[in-house]
Amino acid sequence: METSITPDSQMASQPEVLEVSDDDTASDVASPAVTNIANNNQPPTVHTMRPPPHGKRLRTEDSLTSFLDSFAATEGYAISLRRSAKKGKLGAKKLYQCTRSGQSSSQKSNDADSSPRKINCPFIFSVDCLKRTGFEWEIDTLSTLPHNHGPANNSRLDPLRQIDLEASAELGGQLPDWLENRNETMARVDAEAIIHGEIDSRVEHIRFINDEIHSNPELAYEEHQAHDTFVNLLTKLGFTVVPHAFGLETAFSAEYGLGGRLIIFNAEYDALPGIGHACGHNLIASASLAAFLGTAAALKTSRSPGRVRLLGTPAEEGGGGKLKLIEAGAYRGCAASLMVHPGPGYRLSAPVRGVSYVPMLANVKKRVHFTGREAHAAMAPWEGANALDAVCLSYNAIAMLRQQIRPYERIHGVFRQAGDRPNVIPAHCTVEYYVRSDTKAHAETLWLRVLKCFEGAALATECKFEVETLNSYADVRASKKLCEAYVDAMPRGTVHPSEPSDFLAGSTDMGDVCYECPGFHGAFGIDTQVGEGNHTKGFAAVAGTDESFDRAVECGKGMALVGWRMLTDDGFAGQVFREWRVDMKHAAEGN
Repeated sequence: METSITPDSQMASQPEVLEVSDDDTASDVASPAVTNIANNNQPPTVHTMRPPPHGKRLRTEDSLTSFLDSFAATEGYAISLRRSAKKGKLGAKKLYQCTRSGQSSSQKSNDADSSPRKINCPFIFSVDCLKRTGFEWEIDTLSTLPHNHGPANNSRLDPLRQIDLEASAELGGQLPDWLENRNETMARVDAEAIIHGEIDSRVEHIRFINDEIHSNPELAYEEHQAHDTFVNLLTKLGFTVVPHAFGLETAFSAEYGLGGRLIIFNAEYDALPGIGHACGHNLIASASLAAFLGTAAALKTSRSPGRVRLLGTPAEEGGGGKLKLIEAGAYRGCAASLMVHPGPGYRLSAPVRGVSYVPMLANVKKRVHFTGREAHAAMAPWEGANALDAVCLSYNAIAMLRQQIRPYERIHGVFRQAGDRPNVIPAHCTVEYYVRSDTKAHAETLWLRVLKCFEGAALATECKFEVETLNSYADVRASKKLCEAYVDAMPRGTVHPSEPSDFLAGSTDMGDVCYECPGFHGAFGIDTQVGEGNHTKGFAAVAGTDESFDRAVECGKGMALVGWRMLTDDGFAGQVFREWRVDMKHAAEGN
């Protein structure tokens, strides 16, 4: 169905973005480990701000500009070019500074009230030209001065202390006290009523996004229409939106709130070649949009600290979009990242409509190139070395290996190049393989066994081979606490607390996000026929129905309640973080 977007003046109860003045704080994501904002040298409402990552390299000047714009918008300050060098000149520098006023000096003024002075921001860093290394620009923040803005006059913006999850090892096993008990008074609101009411009032906007994406399938990194549709809608709704975010042309970031913890809802929207949205990414986008709108409304009504981000994540289908977002810092400082994925409903028994956890496998992807020697297949075959024989021999060896692998492990591949003419001994042949297991470490171990099959084939046929590593995905290590909270947030009996073993067993770049911060990756069933699972034409058709959309919105409501709990319940947030830290220790040990 077609849905028109009404102008701002006709939109009731829209979540308004908090305008940040020079006297307001804009971010409190701390530098590594824990920063206690209320220290002896700064007023209690001053926020220390993160600089761009030292050593970050970008290939082009455009990608540098895009990255800095996205980073500044995310962190809440302004970056402008102070001095520029000639483009491409080796050793030249670009100097950048923050142009947002209101930076608070630690020096006291001579005034009677001895209040902190506001000075021009001393925040400055350089970008060096390194063209000979293959990257054009590298960010240098080693000499960056301390960076903060404030003070905030509005008490509701008083910051909480925030933890950088990537630096958790520096805590020495101790959690900051704010994770255990925060003394700030939280407004008492009926979060469920606010979240459900906001999502219900915005359902036609969400449906518009859903239908536009489903009707216009776009492949990985080509999702321009989906990107623009999201950006235009969220801008109309009054949110601060960063298009082309984190250096990716079809990624975007929308955010609401100040202070507190940060949670992220992931919106996927890429399609599959030839079969459109046969993995239902339009429904993922709809659920995450609903969750974002609901959580933002709860933050607005309660006037609570906390930030919620809707992150547009392109190219999940093999393109590794989230891998690039991770590299660009999109998940840095995130307390939890959440999304849900549709699957075939015929594998579930009523009244169950979904599961809180799905065992998505780690996936090591390799492309193997064999090189032999050409020869006439009839006149002088003994002069050749048959690369096709090498790939066939490796294929058969891998087929035999399969009977000695674990039940949950998978090895599958295709021939990408297998010669051109029957009367010419093929000199160049290529195969591509996916090697999957329950953990990233186990998948790498299994790959070493597969590699021996290629080595043996090359030895037997007197060919050489090279291995090309493609985008590989880690296993999804979902937070059990987040899964339990999701079950509680959904209608009773509709979500199974544990997974049916055969519901889904693919791989996703959301797995890599789970190694960056606590993650949630639930699933819900849509009404496909038996045999019409993900990546089939039948699944693509059902992904566009009203019934499937309604289930996605229902999941969005549940995710919003989980997100709200992460933002406002310090005890729960502490449990989630502790669980994640222990799980990362197990992952580092290969478990």
